[in-house]
Amino acid sequence: MDSWWYNLSKNEMDTPCLVLDIDHFEKNLRYMYNWSETIGKKLRPHAKTHKCSEIAKRQLAEGNCAGVCAAKISEAEVLLESGIKVILITSPVVTPFKINRLIGFRNHGSR
Repeated sequence: MDSWWYNLSKNEMDTPCLVLDIDHFEKNLRYMYNWSETIGKKLRPHAKTHKCSEIAKRQLAEGNCAGVCAAKISEAEVLLESGIKVILITSPVVTPFKINRLIGFRNHGSR
């Protein structure tokens, strides 16, 4: 992986830019997994928050997730293309154009 960006100052980074502390991120993943297991519920994280398929994959891999959420068809398409199959679209889909895009999900194996 190319890591030229690793030594950039915050003023040199292009925005929007997702930057996270990986140790805190992994600690939070474990915390949410343990908490949801304790109360007997499944998680369904919303990708709208981070807009990052790699984070969504890590959330799913940690376990106890029923899938992920996306607010828009375009967000769900990116998740689907990255290999995530269980996606709940949380906004109404009412236009013929977007309904046809949604129907296309079935052709990619999404549930």
